[in-house]
Amino acid sequence: MLQSTMALSTTEAEYMVVAEGVKEALWLSGLLDDLGMKQECVKLSCDSQS
Repeated sequence: MLQSTMALSTTEAEYMVVAEGVKEALWLSGLLDDLGMKQECVKLSCDSQS
């Protein structure tokens, strides 16, 4: 079950979204590694446009 978290600023909201993206990227990287498709790195891009 997901818990909702309220951000007090747009910057905080962006950090929260980036953190979720990092978790997903790490999970996907682990899955690809398990399938024998090792990745050198995972690039995550974000901007400050709200």
